[in-house]
Amino acid sequence: MNIVSFSQNHTIVKHRQPHSVKERFGVLVKKAGDDEQVLHLHWSGAASSILNMCSRYYDSRGECHAMENQKTKFESLIQEMKDSGLRPIAFAYRKTEVNELEQDGLVLLAVIGLKYTFQDETKSAMEDLKNAGIKIILVSEEDIMAVRHIACGLGISENSVVLEEEIEALASTVRLGKVDLRGSFLLKDKLLMVQCLQEEDHVVAVIEGSRTIDAAILEKADVGIVEISRSTTMARDNSGICIKCFSALPLVVRAGRCIYQNVQKFTQLQVTTCASGSLVNLIAAMSIGESPLTAVQLIWVNVAMCFLGGHMMSMKLTGEEQLKPFDSKQSLVTQEIMRNIAVQVFYQVSVFVLLQFEGQRLHNINEARKTMIFNTFMLCQIFNQLHVMQLWKKRVLKAVLHSYTFLLALGACLLLQFLAVHYAEGLVADGMQLNGIQWAICVLFAALSWGFDYTFEFLAACLKTSANSSSGFSNRRRWFYLSYLGIPFLIVLCVHVP
Repeated sequence: MNIVSFSQNHTIVKHRQPHSVKERFGVLVKKAGDDEQVLHLHWSGAASSILNMCSRYYDSRGECHAMENQKTKFESLIQEMKDSGLRPIAFAYRKTEVNELEQDGLVLLAVIGLKYTFQDETKSAMEDLKNAGIKIILVSEEDIMAVRHIACGLGISENSVVLEEEIEALASTVRLGKVDLRGSFLLKDKLLMVQCLQEEDHVVAVIEGSRTIDAAILEKADVGIVEISRSTTMARDNSGICIKCFSALPLVVRAGRCIYQNVQKFTQLQVTTCASGSLVNLIAAMSIGESPLTAVQLIWVNVAMCFLGGHMMSMKLTGEEQLKPFDSKQSLVTQEIMRNIAVQVFYQVSVFVLLQFEGQRLHNINEARKTMIFNTFMLCQIFNQLHVMQLWKKRVLKAVLHSYTFLLALGACLLLQFLAVHYAEGLVADGMQLNGIQWAICVLFAALSWGFDYTFEFLAACLKTSANSSSGFSNRRRWFYLSYLGIPFLIVLCVHVP
């Protein structure tokens, strides 16, 4: 558009930046070196608005005519454009000597209908978002006919529509959740919509950012999303996610859900490690007055699990069919995770109680009982992590085998554990090295946790089926899972009563 030459030969005296698509853009320009006080006033924007500012028009031959009865024809043309799904805009001009952005007496230069076009990638991204369980609501300041054509191009249903005059009735958030299209919405209306949806405990994400005033709604929403190439600096500063293009949004959603599930798995591992280690020391301290696991050993195991868990959280361990939306009211630790923690803690505590009290009767175990407890405790956490990762699935196994950093971290932890058991005498281990048979017993006890988990998962599935047919049992199911934690104490009593 030869903008460099224009900026050198003209001076912008005043300008007006519109805040919405319905407003107008005006600029007052003076030619450089022009001694006369003649200024050139230009207006552009919504065609209907610009037409009301004009008293004359230019024809295709460049001749100027009075508007008179031609205004009706222009209005019909503009309405035809709207009915066809076009966005009509107009350009107007006049010379003036007043240093103000006047809004009357203009000469109409042109009326143009802009067509809404969407790339195939955008349409595909919209379909992916809907398949992911995300409800999409199209909100626009355009007229409702234009909004309907935009929705048709994006594949959004037109089950109901909300117009500007119905905004005050939108305090009912039930109705807000039932509409997919909203036309003639201003900024205050968008803020009201976001507030009403949030009051109904919906997680609201807003995609805006082409104007500075959009920063308010981006900050109000739970998640503000902007496109880098189509957003202002203030909008990007108030957003939570910046994407290069709209088609990248489904990838962001899948990545977020995958990370959320990895955080759940990491939480399960950490709670299991802390609970089992604390219970083992508590039972031993109450029974024999000493703890089989020292503070250094517990610190080492927690550091190793954080190290492995951190690498696990960066991996994609969940398939597309498992990336379902989460309820905003749902706790991070679900009932299923609580059950898995209770089962694993029960198994580990039972094994350690067996090694602590029954290992004294076996010569091969009694000599290095504390070291075996520490070694089994460490191996149990590693096997538990592999179980939580669902390593038996081909997809997960392939992801693990291609994650060289995780394999390197796993190998480093196992090597350091071997060195700690054999060479860190008095610091990590109790001074007794383990032979091949003792190592095999430790690995066997750790590996059996998988079978123990499978057994209880099968029993839980059977109990869940029974609970569906018995309402009274369903109320007691939660207490049944929590009762797992009491079994280790019963084992201690059974061992010492004779």
